Order: sequence, then structure tokens, then C-alpha cells
Amino acid sequence: MNLISVPAVTAAARELMPPGALPDPAEARALVHDLREAAETSTDLVLDAMRLAPAVEDAARARLAAGETRVVDRLGWVQANAETFASLLSGAQPGESGGARERGTAHGGVPTPGGTAGTGPSGSRGTGPEGSRGTVPQGSRGTVPQGSRGPGMLRRLRDRSARTTASVELGGALALVGSRVLGQFDPFAGEAGVLYLVAPSVWEVEHALDVPPRDFRLWVALHERTHHVQFAAAPWLADHLRSRIDGLLNPLLGAEAGDEFLDSLRALPDALREGESLLDAVVGPEQAAAVEEIGALMSLLEGHADVLMDTVGRKVIPRVGRIRRAFDARRRSATGIRAIVSTLLGIDEKIAQYARGAAFVRAVVRDRGHDGLAAVWEAPELLPSAAEIAEPALWLARVPRPGDA
Repeated sequence: MNLISVPAVTAAARELMPPGALPDPAEARALVHDLREAAETSTDLVLDAMRLAPAVEDAARARLAAGETRVVDRLGWVQANAETFASLLSGAQPGESGGARERGTAHGGVPTPGGTAGTGPSGSRGTGPEGSRGTVPQGSRGTVPQGSRGPGMLRRLRDRSARTTASVELGGALALVGSRVLGQFDPFAGEAGVLYLVAPSVWEVEHALDVPPRDFRLWVALHERTHHVQFAAAPWLADHLRSRIDGLLNPLLGAEAGDEFLDSLRALPDALREGESLLDAVVGPEQAAAVEEIGALMSLLEGHADVLMDTVGRKVIPRVGRIRRAFDARRRSATGIRAIVSTLLGIDEKIAQYARGAAFVRAVVRDRGHDGLAAVWEAPELLPSAAEIAEPALWLARVPRPGDA
């Protein structure tokens, strides 16, 4: 049995998440066009700044071409993330169950007027899964068939109820995050990763900050495209991250877990309600080292993207300093890929959001330049540990300079 139901997660988020508003139809079309253009423009800008070796850059470009860019509404972002959560928790590939890939904007659509999912130009809610608002997916309520009222059936009903409740709780968590996320690169989605840009949120924030719209759209796209390039430059990275997550969760999600898994499933809703993460609910302290390793990786990825978006931004966005100051004053929660992993594993409680990773990147770049930092994309053993993130000199001492090996 899957730990969560994608339709139930999406239905719960639809009820709880402000849909966001879009401008009039002409402006909405311009917004979608600008976001797609910004994502395309960002590719060369990021690759130029990262200073990858020519062969690595060529291979990365091929992988980038195989990926996708999707402009979505908030509900589309939730649907896509619900599928990724389901994949991480069950071992299935995103889209296999026909979830969000067949519904609305999460996989292929855009939040333009007349769309069938999420937010239209007036900010109204569209139809959700199965065309209903907030309904529990068919089959999730669990009636007892005639003649099947034994202990096994009762236990299955309790487990189904726990699954539905956990899905609703996760939908609530995604609703909280989804109202603030501007974009995200998901390395686990599609054939070669998917870059999402959340149009209503971008439009809302650029107006709230009173910054030039086209500059802000490019700045956001630079951050998310940097994540895409990170995974394209390191084709082993997605499997490396997934294997670490699987290593944490498999002991509790595998069939051999038995009653321990079911107890964890039943405990998840209360844990989420109390502000704990899935990790707090199901993983013991003996796995703290694995959590620390994932936390160091998330810190590197986000810190590197933050540095790149400003480094490149200074060359192509005249008011990038103003945008950064206004955005930092507003920043309250995780965005991008870290929104997935942090919510799933509770990394928010264990690492600084961006600052340590950015400080590590700046320290390495000062010493060796971006071409020296590029070593982190070569192999898992060259990734910085949590201690090295905190003290970059440790990584600089361990990893040879380019040409010195």
C-alpha cells in the first residue's frame, strides 16, 4: 500500500491554499512567455558562469535538452510534488500511476485563461482531480464488504484511513509551502528532470516587492536553471540523492517492516500536525549521519544557486541588488528542490537555509574560482561534508586543485 494518495493530497491542498491571482489575459500570456524565455536565456548564462570543462559542458547541454520547463499554477505545483513524494515513498517512478501527468497544468499545461486546472486570470479555483473540490478519492473511504468483517479487514480499513489522513496532512503542508514557492527543479520528474516556474506566485511577489517584472522573472529563472545545470553536470547526482533518501526510508517502508511501518503510518498525521517532519515520525537517531549528509548536499545546491543567480544577475540585471535585498527581507520558507527534501526529511531544522552553502561556495570560488568549485560535480566523494560546509578550508585541504591531482 502506498503511504499517500496523490489525488487526496491535491484535493486537500486545493481547499487550503490561496490560488493566487493572475493579471488580465494579455498580461497573463506575457507572463508565461517571459518565464519561458527567461528559463531558456538562463541556460547559457549559468553554464558560462560555472566554468565546466568543455566535455562536461557538452554532455550537460545534451541532458538539459532532454529535460523540460513547465510554467504552472500553484495547484499544478502541488500535483507534481505529490507525485514525487509518492515516488520517493513507494519506489515507483513519477507519473507511473497516471497521476498529475493526466490532470491540469502540473505536467504540460500553463495557467493561461481557459485552462482546466488551478488558477485562471481572475484568481478563481479550477477543477481538481476528478473534477471535484476537496472530495476524497473513490475507494479511499473503505466500506466493509459483506462477510469480510474479520480482524484482517478491520486492520486494512484502519490502514486505509491512516493513508487518507496522512495524505490530507501532507496536502496541508504542501499548501503552506506552495503559496510561497516561485520555482523548482525536480530531478526525479519526467525523463530528465522538470523545471517548474509558478506563474501566480512570481506575479504576486514581483508586485509585492515593486521590482521590475522582467528582471525579477529572469532572476528567479537563474536560480532554478542553476539547479537543473547542477544535476545535468553531475548525472550521478539524482540517483545519489535518491539512494540516500531510500536508505533512510526503506527500513520503514519495505514489506519486511510489518507492524513498525504501520505504526509509523498511523503516527505520521499527528507528527505533521505537531510540526514534526516525516523524518521525526519514522526515522530513529541512529540514522542522523545520513540526514546530515543529505543536509550538506541540500546546503551546497541551494547556496550555489543563490551565489550564481547574483553573480550572473550583476551582469544582466541592472537592479539585482535591489531585488536581492527586497527578496531576502521577504524570505520565510524553503523553495525549489529543497522544498521537497526539507519537507520530507526535516532538514529545515538541521541546517541554515542558504547561508552556509553560499558561504562555502564563495570561499571556494575566492580560492580557486568557479572552475575549481566544479570538482563537486565530478563524483560523490568530492561533495562537501557537513563539517566542510561549515569550514570550507577542510574541503580545500582534502580536494586537490585542478591540475594538481
